[in-house]
Formats: sequence, structure tokens, C-alpha cells
Amino acid sequence: MRSRLVVLSLSVTALLAIAASRSSAPLQAQANRVTFTETIAPIVYDNCVSCHRPGEAAPFSLISYDDVRNRAALIAKVTASRYMPPWQATHGFGDFADERRLTDQQIQAIAAWVQQGMPQGDPARMPSLPKFTDGWRLGTPDLILQMPAAFDVPASGPDLFRNFVVPSGLTEDKWVRAVEFRPSARAVVHHALFAYVRGGAYATLDGADGQPGFRGLSPIGANPAISPAGALGGWAVGATPRFLPEGQALPMGRGSDFIIQMHFHPTGKVERERATVGIYFADRAPERRLREIQLPGLFGIGTGLEIPPGEKQYVIQSSATMPVDVRVYTANPHAHYLGKEIRADATLPDGTRRPLLWIQDWDFNWQDGYTYKEPVVLPRGTRVDVRITYDNSADNPRNPSNPPTRVWWGEQSTDEMGSVGFLLVPVRREDEPAWNQFAALHQKLTIAAAGKTGTLQRVALSQANAVLDAVAAAPASGAAAASIASGTLAPQIVRDLFDGFGGNADALKRGFDATSQIIAGNPNHAEALAWHGAATLFQSSTSANLSALERIGFFQRGTKEMDSAVGLAPDNPSVRMARGTVLRILTPGMPRLGNVPGLIENARLDYQRLFDLQSDRLASLGTHRLGELLQGLGELNSRQGKTADAEKYYGMIQTMLQGTEYAARAAEWMQTKQPLPVARTACVSCHATP
Repeated sequence: MRSRLVVLSLSVTALLAIAASRSSAPLQAQANRVTFTETIAPIVYDNCVSCHRPGEAAPFSLISYDDVRNRAALIAKVTASRYMPPWQATHGFGDFADERRLTDQQIQAIAAWVQQGMPQGDPARMPSLPKFTDGWRLGTPDLILQMPAAFDVPASGPDLFRNFVVPSGLTEDKWVRAVEFRPSARAVVHHALFAYVRGGAYATLDGADGQPGFRGLSPIGANPAISPAGALGGWAVGATPRFLPEGQALPMGRGSDFIIQMHFHPTGKVERERATVGIYFADRAPERRLREIQLPGLFGIGTGLEIPPGEKQYVIQSSATMPVDVRVYTANPHAHYLGKEIRADATLPDGTRRPLLWIQDWDFNWQDGYTYKEPVVLPRGTRVDVRITYDNSADNPRNPSNPPTRVWWGEQSTDEMGSVGFLLVPVRREDEPAWNQFAALHQKLTIAAAGKTGTLQRVALSQANAVLDAVAAAPASGAAAASIASGTLAPQIVRDLFDGFGGNADALKRGFDATSQIIAGNPNHAEALAWHGAATLFQSSTSANLSALERIGFFQRGTKEMDSAVGLAPDNPSVRMARGTVLRILTPGMPRLGNVPGLIENARLDYQRLFDLQSDRLASLGTHRLGELLQGLGELNSRQGKTADAEKYYGMIQTMLQGTEYAARAAEWMQTKQPLPVARTACVSCHATP
């Protein structure tokens, strides 16, 4: 039923696409008689055929008299309810350009025509069909780019976020006024974001997993490695391509790569996507650069959004006070299926309230941006309030879950988000630094709030799990299968992992894949959990092929698996070795890890437990194993300021391992009794078994 409604909305929506405010031609009727040629065709041609024509999104054409007559009853119904055209903003709450809204008289004329039997009228009075340029709604683009290769979207599974790299071929810097997006598999593309980056910036990521593009939610950010870089807008289902306001444009550097980040929603059959974009350039650079602020920030990630099943009026709110005078050009609302009402208002410093946007019945299938006819000037001190209401009840016909389930903030279509993004420019150029400082603080506080509520970590872990669990899908064989049966980890797998920690990427992958398959076969396999967690944490800190969110998620998954393994088998030397070794190796050179409370202490506890378990046979361990054990205890105690304990273990090295590199290192520490750089010795064969 839902798919039918989507098709219906696609079809009749474009039918009334640019509606009311565009066409002021008088309705021509003779003595209450309404004809197609004189009255209905002008409405349809002004508002429908931009989409309802061959090659466009709508599933049927509305060009001829027969086309419209065959669907006349449906057209009358959806226009009377104002379900069509697809314009969600409430009239009078914000004065928007290109308002796709039929007048009452136009709606009445359609109804009267149907009631009168749909007369055709005089063919000589038929208006000319609007002219379109080769399928491009904004005219012939200045630059047309296409994905280098098609990407296969699977028939089922979770939503996918994929970034595709398209060389621009630009030989000079340009300024972009619009990007028109044409997906080849519209049914699976939920939305797309556009950006440019320095040419070749993603060469190591693109296609690294054997498929076109690379994973991730947000390729653009404060990352010097891809600069110069910048955002270039986006597209969502139901959106109409538009030029930026007059005089505005976004930079796109010469030699850059164009990035298309697509959100795919599998539909039940395999689809091939190879999108094309048309790019329209300005004649010159703009005098001022557009800014954006979202309320709530980053699509609501910091709100702690969690909607209980059955809740009809769940609300998130956000406010911001303008630090300078600003000129607002566009409002871009966003929510998912449960979104019901979106409202944005401004309260001026004198207390006057000014409506900015009000959507009373949000429809996920028709997302659009709303550009004001004239920019809205908000003086310094104006407070902007955004309120978004959700309906997670069974009475919501758009609810994707039956029965309703608890819904959190997330990137999947069945999760939720919520925000209104405002494109603006500070009125005075000298106020731009103040605005930049304000915007940076707003984003910083948003991310901090997301971390405090746990949303950031949950989303990151979800992304990491999607990557990690894909490996476990392969059937276990060889050493992995033997390890499942025995309950212990095959020595070769441990050797591979230690080689991987030493820099052998192929060995690390073998060990990682094997432990993934073992966990899939036995989720409580303590040794596999410990070593898989160690490898996951190692990759979170060293792999260049991870997005920022995936990196956070890998860290969470890795530490959780290692801690779980210690809980399952606290006296298993292999389990303790896995966690202690990887934390000892990584934390000194990774301040991000070294500053996480408890990590170094966990490593110390692991080495201490290994020592206690073997205290009655230390001399039989051999030089390398004993040296690594005592040196690790010395290092970790010293790094935690436990100087007396560190001195104990370095002293044991000097006594038990005279004449070795371990003894020389212990003597070096004894001179200063300050932490030394971590010793990177080859822990491979000696530590393969307990």
C-alpha cells in the first residue's frame, strides 16, 4: 500500500508542480462551462508537465487531452485535498518564491471540469507545450558529470551510505549556482549530498573494498588532507532543482574531484545506480559567501531523540539567538517518516514574532527547500525557535513499523532526524568573523550534546557493526573452523594478528577475518572476542579507510569485545595478552586513546594478571617472553606514576636478564625513572600460545 501511495504522489505531484503564484493567467470559461483547452491545459502545463513527461520522475505523462482525461477524477481529488502539488509549507507562514500552490479558483475549475464530463473544447485554443532542454529542468548545464562506474545496490539489508568520486576536469576555479541531480535508479536513492575535494584526495579509499566509491556518512569536514574542499548542496526525494539566490554561488576548485554521497534504501530487488549531475556556473565569484545554521544542529543528533511506541506528540525544540544582523535566504526542513509538524519562528529584539516556516503535515516522500521571495533580515538579538513534532502511533499512516517500535536518532530511514537549516549571510562583511565563531561553537556544543546523550556513540557503533559484521558472513574454514570446535584460538591466527600489529596488513586481515568467523559461530568464544577486539581497536587507530564515525564505532566495538572476553575468561593468558598488548602498543602514540580513562590501567591489570598466573615459572618462560612481560609491567606502571612498582619490575629485568636489550633498557629507565617510549619488539612466535 505504501509503495502505491509513493507512486501516486510521484505521479500527481508533479502534475501541479509550480502552482499558483506562477500562473496569473485568467481562467477562461464560457457561462460556467470549463474546457480542457482553455482552462485545464494552462494549469497542467504550468504546474505538471515539468515532471509528467517522458524521461522524468513521474510514471506517466500529462501532455495530451487524453492523458489528463484518463486521470481526471484522481487529479480532482488530490488537488481538492491539497495533497497535490507537492508543497508542504503553509501559505502565509513565510513568503516563498515559486510557491507550488493552486488557487481556490484553479481547484474549483478542475472539479467543475470533471463534473461537466471533461469537455475538450476548441483545439485551436490549446496552449503551446512548454519547452524543455534535453531533460534538464534548469536548462543546458555548463558541466555534465557521471559516476565512472555503476554501483549495485543490494535487494535487502540496512540503508547504505556511499561516496562516489567523479573527476571534474576543471582547468580553472569555478563558482557553482546550481547542481541538478539525475539518479538512474530513483527507487533506491533517498537523498544525495554534493561536494568537491582536492583532486586525488580520496584515491586510496575509492574502490578499496572492490566496489565503486567508499563507505561513510560525511566525507567533507575540517580535514586538511582533502583541502581545498567544500559542500555544493544536495538533493532529496521530491526536491525541485533551483539556482541559488541571485548573486550567490559556491566555490569549486580547478582539478577538483566532485563527490556524490548517496543514501540508498533497498527496495527488494537489486538496482544499479550510475548517477549524472549537471552543474551550472556563475559568471564571476560572489561578493559574499553563504552560511548555514541548523536548528537543532546536525539534523538533531544532540537532542537525545527517542520516541516511545504509541507516542503521538513527541517534540524536540531548539533555539538560537543571532549574534549579528543576518539576511536569511532559504529554509530547508528535514525529518523522516514519523515527522508530523515542523515550525520555525523568529522573535525580534522588540518582541515582534515573525513566522519563518510551518509545515503542518510533513511527508517524508516530498522533501524540498523553501526560498523566500525576498531575503528575511533578522537583526542581532533575534531568537529563532524550531519545534518538530513526531507521531509514532499506529494512527500515523506513514509509520514504517507495524506495530510501532521505539525509534532513536539515526541514519537509517526507519530511524529519525529533525532540523531546519537556514542559508544566510551576515548583513555586514565585518560581522563575518563573529558569525564564524558563533557557528563553530554551535556545532561544537551539538557534538558534545550528542556524546553526552550517547547518540554519537550509538550511531558510530551501528556504522562500525555494518562494516565488521559483513566479514563474519563468510563460512568459517581451516583454522577458524578448528578454533570454533576446540574453544581455543589456533596459533596461526595469533601469529597473523601479531604480524598485523607489526605492520603486515595482509596478516592482520587474515587474523581479523578468522576471528570474525569464529565469533559468528560462537559468540562467547573468549579468545576470539579478545583478539578480534584487539584487531578492531588497532584498525580504529591506524586505518586510513575509515570515516570519523566508523573510527569511533570501531573503538567502541573493540574495547567492548576485549572487556567482554576478560569477563568471560579472566584467567586465560591469551585473553589477557590480547587486550594488554594492543593497549600497550597503541596508547603511547595515540593521545586520543591514551587520554581515555581506564585504558592504560586495563593494560596494566592484564600484564599483572599474566605475571601472577606465571609467577611460579618465570625462569622457564625464556628471554623474549619474560622480557616482554616484565618490560610491559615496568612501562605501564611508570606511565601511571607508580614509580615504586615500575622500579620493582625493571629491577627484576636487571637481575634475571643480564646482558640483554631488556636489561639495557631497564638501566636507561633507572637513570631518570621517567616513562620511556614504548618498546616495539616483535611479539610473534613466542606469544602464540600461553
